[in-house]
Amino acid sequence: MEGTSNIRPKLYEITNQDTGERRTAVGTNAQGACESLGWQVGDCYCSLVRGHYKGNGQGGGECLFEVPCEVCSFQFAACTRLVGDKCPCSHENPDLKTWLQNVTTAHLCQFVGLDLAKNDHRRHRKLLTFDHAVRELSSN
Repeated sequence: MEGTSNIRPKLYEITNQDTGERRTAVGTNAQGACESLGWQVGDCYCSLVRGHYKGNGQGGGECLFEVPCEVCSFQFAACTRLVGDKCPCSHENPDLKTWLQNVTTAHLCQFVGLDLAKNDHRRHRKLLTFDHAVRELSSN
């Protein structure tokens, strides 16, 4: 079959050797993933991200991939706010009364996303299907 390509994109965990910055990127190979971040492949350590199989208890299941995410400080959930948006439940106030008010109103936050397990919340990661992970990483 000439002209058709069966090359599927893959997820790579990439660490920049110079800065130590670690990011996850999508690419058909390690070089493409590094270049999508604006880095040269010679300046990076690349490793393929492996999926985690999660069964549904009925003989089926799905393969999920870890994707980095911003987390909510008050809930076990991903935060969906954009870079320029300010968190409405900011915990920057040292005043206990103000902090308690923020905690009680945190469940009303419009930026609360996907619920996370405690371990995923601590690691700032969420589990997504491959297609969702590629879509989210490609949009960044």
